Amino acid sequence: MSSNNVTQADFSQMRGRIEPGSTIIAVGGGKGGVGKSFVSSSLSIFLAQLGYNTVAIDLDLGGANLHTALGLPLTHRGINEFILDPSLQLSDLLQDTHWPKLKLISGSSEQFDVANIDELQRSRVMSAIFRHKTDFTVLDLSAGTHNSTLDFFSWRNTKWSSSLRNPPASRTLTAF
Repeated sequence: MSSNNVTQADFSQMRGRIEPGSTIIAVGGGKGGVGKSFVSSSLSIFLAQLGYNTVAIDLDLGGANLHTALGLPLTHRGINEFILDPSLQLSDLLQDTHWPKLKLISGSSEQFDVANIDELQRSRVMSAIFRHKTDFTVLDLSAGTHNSTLDFFSWRNTKWSSSLRNPPASRTLTAF
């Protein structure tokens, strides 16, 4: 099974047979502006400062900003390029941060053509993340209930949700 041609069904079967390359933590929530990137960046920094090799991945495919939360410029290659270029590997996209044990795979806040990726693209991303070797991988997800967001959130055992203490945010989190 080539990692470039893995389907959602293949990925579901693979999860039961292959140990993940790291502990993967997905941070999501139903509403924008509730602190998902802040939680993702803070958790990533904390794990790196504890001595764990950590990779933070910005999976907000239509409005990436995890690089900003980490005080870094937007790179020319990130997860969006990985989605569009099957020859790339996740390791090609690792960006150094201010913390020696923390690497970033940024998204692109200027590229909207991958915001709604199809099942094959989503499965390729999930498979690559699942196989990537590091201690922790922290996924910063987009807001809302798009297929990609829900898939990235639901396939992990460790999930964190972020919300504000106001009725619209609370209702959205409950629906999420």
